[in-house]
Amino acid sequence: MSNLISSRLGPVGVAAFGLALALAIAGPTDGRTVVASPALTDDTEVPARLDLASGDRELRLTGDFTEGLSDRVAAMLAAHPQVERLTLDSDGGLVEEAIAVGRIVRNRGLATHVPDACASACTLVFLQGRSRTLGPEGRLGFHAPYAEGEDGARRAVDPAPERAAYRAAGLPETFVAEVMRVAPADLWIPDQGQLRAAGIVTGISPAATVRAVASAEPYPSLNATQNKTIAGAAQ
Repeated sequence: MSNLISSRLGPVGVAAFGLALALAIAGPTDGRTVVASPALTDDTEVPARLDLASGDRELRLTGDFTEGLSDRVAAMLAAHPQVERLTLDSDGGLVEEAIAVGRIVRNRGLATHVPDACASACTLVFLQGRSRTLGPEGRLGFHAPYAEGEDGARRAVDPAPERAAYRAAGLPETFVAEVMRVAPADLWIPDQGQLRAAGIVTGISPAATVRAVASAEPYPSLNATQNKTIAGAAQ
């Protein structure tokens, strides 16, 4: 069954999201399960790291979608045109950046893969893959969009851009409506059966060990993006 994780969702860190997933998977499965995790109250942004793997045919994106990420992804792919797949491990971030990265993925005909976790804005990128696979324990997390102000308060925003992006990616209207029903402070994690039935996932890949090489770019410094849309477009 699908799980509903109750938490403060923004850029909370892949490790925290992984812990929440473990709690949800271990919890009851009779309907939608609510799991509260103190680890998910950490709002520290971790700008995504980009690494090459699999003989430079794979680009791995790990971390948050912060400002400028789409430009970094474009530069990385321009320097390594042999890349065929984007592997995602992220709990989201700026939806504008996610939409831009998704456009790059679609235009280049890249496959997308999630070995562990991809949530919130990250799903907008995953959905643009030519083929879209999960690892055996891979999970996707969805919720309605919101914006965060300088005071840290979250407010609902117009969901039209996200709704349009999901529909343009081919998601059924019933699935999109379910996503928009999830409060910004919650996270809906459909099971793999639901994802395949909705056409979101095209396959499940066997577990594999992939050795990543050193990143071709300097690791970005941590930054705090204030008064930016975290999982939705600000009005």
